[in-house]
Parts: sequence; structure tokens; C-alpha cells
Amino acid sequence: MTNGAEYVCFELGGSLFALPRTSLDEIHPLPLLFRPPGSPAALEGVYDVGGELVSAVRLDRLLGLEECDPGLYSHLIRLNEEHSSIALIVEKVVSVGPAGPGGVRPLDVDETFRGCVSGELDRGDTLVHVLAVDRLINASEAQRLSAFHDMEGVRSAIFGDGQ
Repeated sequence: MTNGAEYVCFELGGSLFALPRTSLDEIHPLPLLFRPPGSPAALEGVYDVGGELVSAVRLDRLLGLEECDPGLYSHLIRLNEEHSSIALIVEKVVSVGPAGPGGVRPLDVDETFRGCVSGELDRGDTLVHVLAVDRLINASEAQRLSAFHDMEGVRSAIFGDGQ
């Protein structure tokens, strides 16, 4: 992580976190979500973006933080590439921009739970935890989310857009 890299900073559970801008596709306001029956606790629901189903995952639950119910100012941060069908629910996106003069202090994988925090942005009076997207959701969890997409896709095909 270099000082020139951009980060999306957001609030969650009373702390500040960041994701590298290169690991996400887009930021959405929180839409109306459909929660499939039997969904895992971390899955708040699914929503449609241009005919593609996206899973809205509670990042507070993934990280074991104090729960903060999604509200009017909550955002979805849609990931890219192999995780493009996943969006993380955060309390509020607060900035998008470079790391700043303090740069990023890398953390050893063994220093955090599942190595989810890969570094810290130094914002002078505040440290912002930089999350490693590839460690937030493992392969078996992604596979379970994909199964819910398939189930919801069949439902949409049967009932059409009106559900």
C-alpha cells in the first residue's frame, strides 16, 4: 500500500475503517433488501443492480463489532472482481481519497482476527483500520452466499420483477 493509493473510509461500530479503492466497484445508498429464508446471520438481504443480484452483508457482524442497525445514511460498498456479487453494509462513508501524509502502516497477518486488518492509515489524531477484502469472506462463505443468489434467481424467474 502506497501513499498514492486511494481509500474509502467509513464508520462502523464506533470505529473508522477503510478499504482500498481498487477493491471496490461502487458505493450505493441502502436500497430495500429482500432477505431469503434461512439466510446466514451476516446476510442482511439481496438486491438487484441492473439484473444482477448482489448480497448485502453486515460488516459489523463479520467483524464481531457492536451491531449498528442499517439506517437512512447507511451505505453499501459493492466489491469488485471475484467478490462483485457482495456489498458490505456500513454506517456511513465519510471520505474517498489518498492515504495522506501519514501513509499506511502495514500490520502482520497474525496481529488481527483472520488477518482482516492489513494496515492502519495515520490521519494525525486518528488511526483508520484498513481492511483486506480477500480475508473478510472466505471461499466457503462466498459459496454459501452464491447459493442464496441462485435460490433468489429462481424465485425472480418464477414471479418476475414484482415478487
